Amino acid sequence: MRIPKIKIPKKYLKIGAWVLGVFLIICIALGAVAYSKREALLKKMVAKAISKANKDYGLDVKIGSAGFTGMSTVKMTNISVVPKDRDTLSNISELSVGVKLFPLIFGNVKLAEVELSNGFVSVVFRDSTSNIDFILKRKKKDSTENTGKANLPEIANNLLNQVLYKIPDDMDMKNMVFRFNDHDTAKLSFATTATIDDGDLKSTINVNEGESTWHVDGLVEPGKKQLSFMAYADGKKLELPYLNNKLHAKLSFDTLQTELKDAGYSGDDYKISGSWSVKNMLINQARIASNDIIVQSAKLDADVLVGSNYVALDSSSTAYLKNAEIHPYIKYTLGKNKIYELKINADEQDAQAILDGFPQGLFESLDGLKVQGKVKYNLNFYLDTKIPDSVRFSSTLTPVNFKILQWGKTNLTKNKQSICVYAV
Repeated sequence: MRIPKIKIPKKYLKIGAWVLGVFLIICIALGAVAYSKREALLKKMVAKAISKANKDYGLDVKIGSAGFTGMSTVKMTNISVVPKDRDTLSNISELSVGVKLFPLIFGNVKLAEVELSNGFVSVVFRDSTSNIDFILKRKKKDSTENTGKANLPEIANNLLNQVLYKIPDDMDMKNMVFRFNDHDTAKLSFATTATIDDGDLKSTINVNEGESTWHVDGLVEPGKKQLSFMAYADGKKLELPYLNNKLHAKLSFDTLQTELKDAGYSGDDYKISGSWSVKNMLINQARIASNDIIVQSAKLDADVLVGSNYVALDSSSTAYLKNAEIHPYIKYTLGKNKIYELKINADEQDAQAILDGFPQGLFESLDGLKVQGKVKYNLNFYLDTKIPDSVRFSSTLTPVNFKILQWGKTNLTKNKQSICVYAV
């Protein structure tokens, strides 16, 4: 099939060329005017931002100098942020920020590059106050002003985009210290050097002035809504002494990984797919167990759904404990009466694999227990807070050719009489 030729009169072609030419000239002229006035516009925007920060948040923001160093890159020096009657929140010697030009046409501010050196961010809690109170007060005010029905999928989409838009394609962070002071009883400091080069993230974090050295490495592709991070420490486990000082608990692990695989609308819902995994996690807290609890390997492949009035961990999610697999389903429905739903399904699988997947030290009586055969497990829980008497709960363990080969530390057959008494 031949496409018919369309003949356009020359006068129309000339008119079109003139219109296009005039349009390009106007765009170039406007761009030239904007370029020549950009320094003045920048100063006006900076002054407006400082005024708004003071009026809305009670922040005293000071900037030593601000100016363009490229087509779309702004460099600022000697930046300080001090909440009213509070400790200094932040002080940065140099900060350069470059934005992507094309997204600006649609009103989106996406970072292209960030260079930051010699500064600190310090969060301080004293008595009943902190130097981040302005964030909590602002959130409370916003919540009282918003009287309309919340669109949860849209909120989830906007929040995620706001986070992703703030991740630059390239970054160079030098000598940046993040501090946390909890009533002078527990303190943390993280002296951080980090780079992002074409999405490749590398970082070195000096914890508490040489106590340990952490690394957070990974791949960031915010445009594709894909992130991947792995945290680990040099020559030792990654742990926070703060937990021991504050909560009398110990938490450590070899590696911690998290990944955002995809995010977007699935029908009317907003779906976020990701994963979380940990290797050799150790937990010690007297209220949980008298000894160390060790999780050798755990992973969760999660699909989170945000609906019009609910948030759910979809049943397509899979949790792994070593070689054991379970499929959890958790749903929280908002409204006048809140609804809680929980389902756990473990397909028929090797019984010893499930037993080996239990955290070591959590069930001491099972240590050393050897079994053969397979088991299947199902749990179902449903609670409508408006009608709590109608709560539903069922838990079923189905053995298949199951047999105990060796008892563990506790031989349950010796406690048979006691178990019967308790059952009665």
